[in-house]
Amino acid sequence: MEDLKIRVGSVIVDVVTAKFVDESQFGEAELYPSSVIKIDDKVVRSREQALTLIHELLHIISELYGLGLTEQQVLILEQTLTALAIDNQKECREWLLAVQGLKMPYSAFK
Repeated sequence: MEDLKIRVGSVIVDVVTAKFVDESQFGEAELYPSSVIKIDDKVVRSREQALTLIHELLHIISELYGLGLTEQQVLILEQTLTALAIDNQKECREWLLAVQGLKMPYSAFK
């Protein structure tokens, strides 16, 4: 996985691979002192990397905005947001264009 940076609000989160001792842990998120998501370097399949990334981003969002999401709530959001995007790819692309003001009017409302 190539290291990347993702903006969450005003915070830039570094996404890096790391070695984890705990075999059951795929990733971890840290907001302070530095904003970083670490994904276990043993996670090589793109689906698992993507799921781990959205999971850890939800932890970052929860901490950054004081939502106090539990691990169970993060897991549910990870799965439902992923399914929503997969099951509605065309609509998600249109939505992304619409929220950027690149496509108007939003054709889903016609």
